Amino acid sequence: MDILEKYITKRRGAMIKIIIIVLFAIFLNYMYDLKCASAEYVRGPRQLHVGMRVPDFTLQEQGRDKETEISLSRGSGSENARPTIIMFWYLSCPDCVSDIKHIKRLAEKYNGKFTILTINVDSAEKRDTVLNFIKNQEMENFRNFFENIVEIGMERFFTTADRYGVLTTPSLFLITRDGYLKYKAEGEIDFDDFEYQMNKLISEQAVLNRSR
Repeated sequence: MDILEKYITKRRGAMIKIIIIVLFAIFLNYMYDLKCASAEYVRGPRQLHVGMRVPDFTLQEQGRDKETEISLSRGSGSENARPTIIMFWYLSCPDCVSDIKHIKRLAEKYNGKFTILTINVDSAEKRDTVLNFIKNQEMENFRNFFENIVEIGMERFFTTADRYGVLTTPSLFLITRDGYLKYKAEGEIDFDDFEYQMNKLISEQAVLNRSR
């Protein structure tokens, strides 16, 4: 009986060791996947500073079945190239919802002078609600995109917002026609100041056009 008990105890100890090794291997695999995810989804600068080239991106666009690739490094040599404004927002953000009217006003006032893009960072489960909001707010004067959110373990990766260094919403980025960050604003945005920066960019590019 003593021999049997010793054998069972020995086998139990061996099984516990095997379980510990397996759990440790699973943990290491999880950490590796998390590291790979960080490398894959958080490329480019975590903080964009004025004068830096902004990342291109590929996202689902309102009204399109396939994802749309947006390249902001088009080059100033193109006659069709225009400066770009990007707004990151989400539905439960009061400032974001309030600022939509300012974006609409800028789109109407500067029609044809800027490309205006919005990127909604709500989860995919809220997509229908967001689409209804876009329709009700008549946001057709600019292009509307939806963020890709990747969840791995306990981590969430915002494939575009993370690369743009978005820490709060709303976040506005003013980008030159050759793809460099000219100005950014976030949180409680002063739209008088933002519009001043837009006009300043227009004037600077007019000078560049005359010098060619």
